[in-house]
Amino acid sequence: MSRSTCPKALLVLFAIFMFAPSPVAGSEEYRDVIIVIDISTSMSDRIEMAKTEAIKVISSARPGDRVAIITFGSSVHLLERRRINSRTDILALASAVDPLQAVDVNTNLPLAMQRSLQELHQLYEDSADRNRVLVWLSDDRNNPPPDLPEPITFKTLKQKQLEQLPDEKWFEFSPAIEPEVESDMEWFVGWANRNPMELRVEAVDADMGILFTSDLQRHLSVSFTPDSKAVWGTILMVTGEITDGASRTPVVIDPPVIVCDGAEWSQDLSILFPRKPGNYTCTIRFSSPAEKALRISPAEIVLKARIQPEMKTIASATNDFADTASEYDVPSRIRPLTTRGQMGSPETAEDFEQLAAEEGLLFESIKPGNRYTQRVHLYPTENVPVESIEMKTNLALPAGLGIQSAFSVVDGVLVADMVLAAADNCQLPEDCDLRGNVSFVSSVSRAEIFPASVPVRITTKEKGMPADILEPPPPVAKTRRFSIEKSFFALLPKVPIFLAVVLLVAGVLYTVKQVMFRPRLFGSLERINNTNGAASHFDLQKIGKRGSIVIGKSENADITLTEPGVDELHALLVPMVTRAGNTMFVRPLSQSRVLVNRVQYAQPKEIVNGDFITIGSAVFVYKCRPVSREAIVEFLTGNCMRGTLISWDVDAPEFKFLPKDASSDDEALVISFSEIKTISFLSKKSRFPFNRSGKANQRNRGRPLEVVLQDGQLLEGYGTIESNTWNKRFYLIPKETREIALILIERASVQHVFEQSMF
Repeated sequence: MSRSTCPKALLVLFAIFMFAPSPVAGSEEYRDVIIVIDISTSMSDRIEMAKTEAIKVISSARPGDRVAIITFGSSVHLLERRRINSRTDILALASAVDPLQAVDVNTNLPLAMQRSLQELHQLYEDSADRNRVLVWLSDDRNNPPPDLPEPITFKTLKQKQLEQLPDEKWFEFSPAIEPEVESDMEWFVGWANRNPMELRVEAVDADMGILFTSDLQRHLSVSFTPDSKAVWGTILMVTGEITDGASRTPVVIDPPVIVCDGAEWSQDLSILFPRKPGNYTCTIRFSSPAEKALRISPAEIVLKARIQPEMKTIASATNDFADTASEYDVPSRIRPLTTRGQMGSPETAEDFEQLAAEEGLLFESIKPGNRYTQRVHLYPTENVPVESIEMKTNLALPAGLGIQSAFSVVDGVLVADMVLAAADNCQLPEDCDLRGNVSFVSSVSRAEIFPASVPVRITTKEKGMPADILEPPPPVAKTRRFSIEKSFFALLPKVPIFLAVVLLVAGVLYTVKQVMFRPRLFGSLERINNTNGAASHFDLQKIGKRGSIVIGKSENADITLTEPGVDELHALLVPMVTRAGNTMFVRPLSQSRVLVNRVQYAQPKEIVNGDFITIGSAVFVYKCRPVSREAIVEFLTGNCMRGTLISWDVDAPEFKFLPKDASSDDEALVISFSEIKTISFLSKKSRFPFNRSGKANQRNRGRPLEVVLQDGQLLEGYGTIESNTWNKRFYLIPKETREIALILIERASVQHVFEQSMF
């Protein structure tokens, strides 16, 4: 601390001690406060301001609040974490902040935010009903170290946090210092805090028009406009559904998944329509199951299309109509279709299509050598030249029978005169009945002509037939009715058989669980001072059917001893089975006296082959098949070495280690525990499809731990039931790794050990 800041800091600490709020009994409005302080050199002129703001926040803490302080530059450190019980806790937190100086050259904002969210998430899981505040004291100048192999960014951090954040707003973000530069901090914090986001969707052209069966693939351009950069990286699921009014069918949209951008972008979607002719409505839906804070507006787009069979192009016949013009005006609204001299009054394009389908064109009493004419009113959507219009039909006409169209403008309305000509040599059967459709298209881009399709019927039958030329609806299939009462009485005799099968399966599953997943003991105990003729050999695997062995004077003990000094229930043998291999522990019960290699232990003690165990006046030697365990030794210097443990005693000052690249056992090293930080035991590959170590590993889990080493490295996992956290070294079952099954941590290399219940 510099001389200039010393008096000021002392005054602040004195004010905290004198004026901090006193404990209030029964206060229920508890807070969890995470204070994050940037100590990089870019904060040199603002570090005092940051410390002052931090101390203000600390001094406002009330009894029952939980406060954690995190500092960051090129790396991140958990400086302090406390539950406020009195003014002493406030003073301790403020004293930890006061000496901080801006000395780190680099600044890693995403790494600091990742550690902050990790701390907040742990607090949220412990007490979701509390108020949480993230106090951010930084100028937001991001300058990560240049030699990072995989530098983390806010975008990659978002991908990692997608499935870990709650669905609702779960903390308050308080930037106590105004940032000097714009960064991705703003949008990332808004996203991480589950602030609502909106994504506006707009289709360029939602009307697909007429599609022929030979070309059913259509492309749709959709524009997306996010209201925040936080939308970046969000996954949109695209699904589609097509309906023809009677049935709904899923349709494949390509691409089925869209990755959102942080700014406005466009996306082309491909839709394949069905081959069956008809009027279709296609609904495209956008959803984001993993991002519930995102609102998509609108969430669906509705497309319309009419599918028609492939038409044959027939050239328009020349005509002598005087009113034919090269262009005509589009009427203000669609006028009715006229067929056979009848007039309707539709108001919309849909009404117009329905009338065209009901009326259609009917050519009756067709005979060779005659011509038949029908007139159809047409209504285009654009002002198009008459010569750009042509007729298409799917009618299969016999030789000598042809249909042509002549287009003209009458009273400002486009009409098509349909002429059916039967040649003199045309041979038609008496029951000739031809059906199909005609449609009208224009070569002008984006122009459509209504009606899109007109049914046509050509028959040799006499006039006076019904005007309806549509096919009759198919008969409705009869449904079979089932008698519920009859089915119930038919199944009733089978109920006892079903229950018997269920009980049998449950019994088999229970047996398999007991046999496959119960941790098994291993090794044996050999008595070496047998003077009373009692049993001297104990096979632990045969005796320990319940997964552990109790040794004592009681008849209920698994191994009963009659020697002096043995209590009723004296000691417990229990295995610790992990993916790294099996380890045996001996645990004193109550206040009993247990010695291993002539050293008394009050806590569980790991035993290995050749260890002497003294229980009362009885002395045993533990024997088991030597097990080589592959491990990675991490030294205090930061170097690592991979190899195999040869001799091992967790309480000895040293151990024997054979490096992986050693050519013989003569190259084994003797390593002192004082030289190392951790020993990571690697998982063993199981030869069986069901590995018992997974279940047993969960049984051996203790409380969740966070271990902060002296160099700032953070290890997360679970303490083991058999090991004591406060010994000179202890075991940790890692939280998120498959390759490493167990970690032994040297206590001297540890800065802090936080349990979940320490707050």
